[in-house]
Amino acid sequence: GLTGTLTLSNTLKTIGWGAFYDSKFTGALTIPGSVTSIAAQAFYHTTFTSVLFLDRSQNLTIPTSCFENSSELTTVTLVDNITTIDSYAFNTSSITSVTIPDSVTSIGSYAFGSLLTTVYMKTSNGLGQTVPSVGTVIFANVSVSILLDETIYTVVSVADYTLSDASNITVIALDNSVTFVGANAFSGMNSLTTIQVNADHPEWGSIIRG
Repeated sequence: GLTGTLTLSNTLKTIGWGAFYDSKFTGALTIPGSVTSIAAQAFYHTTFTSVLFLDRSQNLTIPTSCFENSSELTTVTLVDNITTIDSYAFNTSSITSVTIPDSVTSIGSYAFGSLLTTVYMKTSNGLGQTVPSVGTVIFANVSVSILLDETIYTVVSVADYTLSDASNITVIALDNSVTFVGANAFSGMNSLTTIQVNADHPEWGSIIRG
């Protein structure tokens, strides 16, 4: 495979499917702001230790399995105008914490690997904003702490398998804003002893269960 360091041109617009699949570049990877399209598995099974997305004026999706199986990847820096992080984008990486910009409206299943423990949510859109990525992201079998950045986030749904096998969690608190709990959302949580519900009985009874 390709080795050494990789420098992408600041006029680059498209990175194709599997473009750097299984390459052995080392060090940091910088994605220029000029890039408007990245195809699936573009950097699958690579050996970068960090990824930096530069400021951009156009929207960008981080596609399915973009950096999957890149076990040496420990840091990713995301910027505004990234709107979607697709399924398995960083799965089986070594990222332990990530800051999600407020431009992100969708995070796919198993987007981050099992070493992820901390998620920072950023927003400039005021209090009470519903953030789909809190309620719908499926993390890969981890105990995740959601840290809120000067904003009250409203979780409205808990997706299928959201916290499945998160074996370190002992208490779950659900606000009365929650309207849906997916199938197996809390399955395999061997340390879970308490589910706290901030709602009266009719509200709890109205929650749709997957």
